[in-house]
Amino acid sequence: MLFASSAAIADFTGFGYELSTVENSLGSWCVLDLYAEFDDVTDNMLSCLNMDIQLNGGACFYNAGAPPFVPQSLIPLTNVPSADEAFAADSYITIGNTQQAASNGTNADPNFADNCDNVGVNGGWFNLPPDNGQGAAATGRVFMGRFSVTTEEALAGASLSVSGQVAFNSGQNIFDDMGTVFWIPAPGAIAMLGVAGLVGSRRRRG
Repeated sequence: MLFASSAAIADFTGFGYELSTVENSLGSWCVLDLYAEFDDVTDNMLSCLNMDIQLNGGACFYNAGAPPFVPQSLIPLTNVPSADEAFAADSYITIGNTQQAASNGTNADPNFADNCDNVGVNGGWFNLPPDNGQGAAATGRVFMGRFSVTTEEALAGASLSVSGQVAFNSGQNIFDDMGTVFWIPAPGAIAMLGVAGLVGSRRRRG
């Protein structure tokens, strides 16, 4: 799904998301992948800032971990085996790369709070070095993070509120308020959980 910025300007057009499910021998989760959407494929996302990301109606984002060696965290871990079931739905922030990628250059701002249900007041993260290609909008979007809750929490009405700014290589920082999104957006989507595992579709606002 794509939500156009409330003050749509060329290049960054707003936050978007896709919903899916993960089910394995360890449990079942509903997953929201957050994206920055662009209308210029030459754009390069540098950072997001002044972010307000809040879980509503749930205890915590699902965070895998194996303390004390692998602590539960929204900071991406680069030493996680891709086949590890515990991390299949793990929540994490990023700019344009998967958690398992050793090249992931995502770093948290000093005001980022690694809380279990939010990123703090005006939290942010950035890509370093900025020219590593990670933030390239070649597909029209840049992956910003994965936020997961248990299927039980999703069915009970858990939702995610998102607003903040995106900085990129051309133009000014642009603010967007995506509003509140439910992991289960409509009754018909519940049936889809057991069929295709996909509970989101793409549309444009405004």
